[in-house]
Amino acid sequence: MEGTGQAEPIYQKQWQQIDELMEEDAHLVSLQIPQPMMLKTYFDVCGKVNQYNCKQQTGVEFEKYLHTNIWSKRIILSLLTMVMVDS
Repeated sequence: MEGTGQAEPIYQKQWQQIDELMEEDAHLVSLQIPQPMMLKTYFDVCGKVNQYNCKQQTGVEFEKYLHTNIWSKRIILSLLTMVMVDS
């Protein structure tokens, strides 16, 4: 592994407000983001773990909907969320 060497860049499109006075509409801008080899290796190897965490945090969100303020209920719902995402 090269670690700090450069891998191919990431290309991403996003909307940006270029006018500071906010009088014009936003423009679609293409960005070229440099990517270190270490980051590319991480996402190649650990991409599934990252996808799992995203699904668990944004997909189910029991804690958010049920407004859990009691820590024991939060832990039980987190465990239930993990079981649901795993299945």
